[in-house]
Amino acid sequence: MTDQDEVARLYGFFTRHSSDTYSGKATYAAWRDIPAVQIIPEKDVVLPTFVQEAVHERMVAAGGKVRRVLVEGAGHSINVSRPELVAEEMIRQAEQGRK
Repeated sequence: MTDQDEVARLYGFFTRHSSDTYSGKATYAAWRDIPAVQIIPEKDVVLPTFVQEAVHERMVAAGGKVRRVLVEGAGHSINVSRPELVAEEMIRQAEQGRK
C-alpha cells in the first residue's frame, strides 16, 4: 500500500498478536482432515514467502488437502490489502465443504 494516510488508518485497527501463535503448540491440525486453502502473499517480509511455500509442501507431503493460492505483489496483511480475494477464497472453501 502506498497511501500513507490509509496505512495509518488501517494500522489503527490492529490489535496485539497472541504470543501463543509464536510459541504455542497446536492441539489439532485441521488441515489433515479438512480441505483447506493457504493464501501466500508473494512479497511477505514478515513471514517470507519461501517459508510459507515450505510449510505448504510439508502439509501436502503429510497428506493434507491444502490448495495453494499465490497472490502476486501482495504483502503480509493480505486480508487488508486484498479483502475481496480472501472473502472469495473463504466462500469457495465453504461451498466445497457442502459437497
